[in-house]
Amino acid sequence: TVHLDPEFIDPEDADFTLPETSSLLTFGDDGRGIGDPRWAPTALMPKVFKVEAGEGGLQAAIDAASDGDTIELVTGGGIYLEVVPLEIDKSLTFMASKSLAGKPIIRASNSGEAFFKVTGSDPKLQIENIEIDGTDGAGGSVGKYFVRLDNGDVNGSVVLKVLDCVSHDFSDKHIKAYPDCGIDSLIVDNSIFYGGAKEGITLYSGSSGDAPAIIDYASFTNSTFYDIKREAIKGQTYDMTKVILDRNTFYNVGYDKKSMIYFRDMTDVEVKNSIFVKNQHTDTDKFADFASDVSLFHNNAVWDVVNFEVGKATVTDTVNLDPEFADPENGDFMLPETSPLLVFADDGGAIGDPRWVIDSGKVFLTVVANGQGSIALDPPGGVYDPGASVTMTATPSSDWAFVGWSDNVAVFPPDNPVATITINENTLVTAFFESMVTKYTLEVSAYGLGEITADPQPNEQGAYDEGTEVTL
Repeated sequence: TVHLDPEFIDPEDADFTLPETSSLLTFGDDGRGIGDPRWAPTALMPKVFKVEAGEGGLQAAIDAASDGDTIELVTGGGIYLEVVPLEIDKSLTFMASKSLAGKPIIRASNSGEAFFKVTGSDPKLQIENIEIDGTDGAGGSVGKYFVRLDNGDVNGSVVLKVLDCVSHDFSDKHIKAYPDCGIDSLIVDNSIFYGGAKEGITLYSGSSGDAPAIIDYASFTNSTFYDIKREAIKGQTYDMTKVILDRNTFYNVGYDKKSMIYFRDMTDVEVKNSIFVKNQHTDTDKFADFASDVSLFHNNAVWDVVNFEVGKATVTDTVNLDPEFADPENGDFMLPETSPLLVFADDGGAIGDPRWVIDSGKVFLTVVANGQGSIALDPPGGVYDPGASVTMTATPSSDWAFVGWSDNVAVFPPDNPVATITINENTLVTAFFESMVTKYTLEVSAYGLGEITADPQPNEQGAYDEGTEVTL
C-alpha cells in the first residue's frame, strides 16, 4: 500500500482518469491497475488474447502481450503444445474461459525444460483453471518443472499464483525457486499436484549449499498432493519466509524414504486442517520436519506413516486416524459421510482438501472423550438433519468419573452425564472424565549444582496416580 497522489484528470467534475504514466496502472495484485477500471487510460487498458488449442499459440500471445494482459485459453480439453520454456518477464494471467467442459491442457513439444520460466524482477504470474501435463501424451515424462522462478534479483518481487490447476507427471519438481530469486509471494489454492520424480514444490534450489531464494510469503491451501517421490513441499536456507498450509490432503508422499513436508531454517510455519496418509520414511526420521517449536502443527490427521513424530514444531489437536478415503490408489480421497474429520478443523469444519467432502445437506455431531470413558448417542450415527435433537450419555471407565461437558452444551447440573442438544450445524462436543485413583504430589530439591528430572512427568496439576513408578 502506498501514499501517492493518483493525479486524477478532473476529480471535481467526476473525471477520475489516471495519467498514462501512473505507476498505479500496474499496482494491482494481478499486475493490473487499481481503482475502478473505467478510469484507466483507454490506450493502456489490459487486453485479453484468446487462444485456440494448437501449436505455438501461447508463445505468440506472450510476444504480443503487454504488462498486465490476460491470455485466455478457450478450448476446453484442448491440447496447447508449446516449445518450452515460456519465458515470463512481465505480469500476465493465463486462464481458461469460463464454463468450459474441461480444463485446457498445456504440453511441451521438447523435453528437459520448465513450462514457465519467470525471469523478470517483479512480474505477477497467475495461472488459473488449466491442466499442466508433464507427459508427451503417451505416458512418457518430458517436462522438468511446471514453473521455474529464476530472476536472479534478491530485491525482486515476483508473485506467482496457481489457482484451480492440475499439475502432473514431471521428471523433476513441479515448482522450483532458484538461488537469489526475489519473490514477494507464492500462492497455491484449489489445485492438485501428482506424479513427481523428486519434490513437489521447493522454496529453495534444492541444495542447502546454494544461495537462498528470498521468499516473503508462501501459502498452500485447499489442495491435494499425491504420488510424489520426495517431499510435497520443502523449504530451506532462508529463515524469513512465512509459510501457511491450510486444508490440504497428502497421500503417498515421500515414498523414497523422505518426509512428507520439510521446513529447515524456516521458523514461521503453520500447518493446520490437513490430512497426511502413507509415508515410508525411516523409523528414526519424521514424516513432517520443522526447524523450530515456534512453528505450529494443529488440527491435522495422520495415518499409515512409519514415524508419527513431528520434528520440533508445537503439535496440538492432532489425531492418528484412518480417513477412509474412497479410492486413494486411483486419486479419489473422498471422506465418508460419517467421518469425524468432517468437524475436526479449527473452525469446526472438515479438514483436508475441501473438494473431497460431500455436501449432503446433513450436519455432523462429533463427541470426543477427554480422559477414559465412552459416549452413546440417541439417535446414533452422528449424522443428522439440521434441527435434530440428540441425547448424549457419558459412561466413565472403571476408576474414572464423568465431570462435565464442553461449554457448547447447556445442562444442569454441569456434571449430568445425560445431555440433549439441538444440532443445526457441524458440532464438536467434548466429554470430560477424571481419574478417581488417589493422587500424590512429588517434591524434589537439589543441593549444589545440578538438576533433577522426573520420568514420567506429573499431570497438569503436578500430581501422580497412586502406584505410578517414577524415575528420578
